Amino acid sequence: MEKRTTKAYDAVVIGAGNGGLTAAIRILQGGFSCLVLEKHNLPGGFATSFRRGRFEFEASLHELNDFGSPAEPGEIRELFRSLGAEDKVEWLRIPEAYHLITTDKK
Repeated sequence: MEKRTTKAYDAVVIGAGNGGLTAAIRILQGGFSCLVLEKHNLPGGFATSFRRGRFEFEASLHELNDFGSPAEPGEIRELFRSLGAEDKVEWLRIPEAYHLITTDKK
């Protein structure tokens, strides 16, 4: 019979998507131990792609708002900075993220 050992964790995070991974990093930064559980074969949640038949779907976020500049960071850049990941991201400013066409004369 196989011998099983158990290990206690301070926290268990269910899901390795953007939120789960962020929560796990925060827990570890606080000096606690953490176990992350994910049912999919890849971490990332909506930051991954998946295949259905011959088609591949990219469910990923393509753009984040409010990242600001290094001197005047927005909330997104501050989050990445506090996670120690700001320098691992190539920040590209998109001057016009969308174009709105409306029939409203105002």
